[in-house]
Amino acid sequence: MPLSVEMRLGLPALYQSPDAPLVRQLAEWSGVAAAVAPYGTNALCYSGLARETVVFGPGSIDQAHKAQEWVEVAELEKAAEIYARWLGE
Repeated sequence: MPLSVEMRLGLPALYQSPDAPLVRQLAEWSGVAAAVAPYGTNALCYSGLARETVVFGPGSIDQAHKAQEWVEVAELEKAAEIYARWLGE
């Protein structure tokens, strides 16, 4: 008997241009160039809610989502300063 398979779980990729104002601003404040993330993120679920969607936070993906996940305090403080600046505080 022939077998047929239909893919149903695929999701489109999330892409935000590095020229988008929010991306440029976060890159300037953080001192880190915008890059395409080589991993999945839940940001895709929110992409239709705003003109720009970015993934931004402290630390490195290399230290995330492991049994011993961690972030340097200096990175956390830097991210907090950027969030406060972004929110106008």
